[in-house]
Amino acid sequence: EDYLNPNEYKLIEKLVKQIRINTAYRNLTIMQCFDENLFLRIDSVNSKNDLINIMCENLYKNGFVREDFIEQVYKRESIAPTCFSDLIAIPHSIKKSALKSGVCVAILKQPVTWNEYNVRLVFLFAIWGYGFFIREAARLVLSLAFFVCYEPAAFTMFVSTFITRFVI
Repeated sequence: EDYLNPNEYKLIEKLVKQIRINTAYRNLTIMQCFDENLFLRIDSVNSKNDLINIMCENLYKNGFVREDFIEQVYKRESIAPTCFSDLIAIPHSIKKSALKSGVCVAILKQPVTWNEYNVRLVFLFAIWGYGFFIREAARLVLSLAFFVCYEPAAFTMFVSTFITRFVI
């Protein structure tokens, strides 16, 4: 004997379909933030400021931010570090003022000194508005921070593999 009546089956089917639609939308939204023009392979840079300049210029050139975005990133950097360990930094502006949301990713062959850390992978977030992308960006940042703090060996292996695959 069935535990559910036909209306309950239809309701469950409708809910599953809505979850699939929401998941597809969420994945599409996140993927739109990772434009291939925003991925940079860089052999070496002299400083974190040089790298920030390059990344901000790339976001500007590709229509994600205004010219003053770089000032907002430097202002945020002056308040608190955006690098929590060796290998990775996650700079961002102090305001949510991008023209559209995007993430510029720099993969460095040679590490750059970022505060006292040696960084080879940098995610520069350009955030527009509020809502879904901000929640997902925050989730990504928190996941990376958790990974760095509680699984440093696994994180180091992940970043090394990522860099080897895309740089070397």
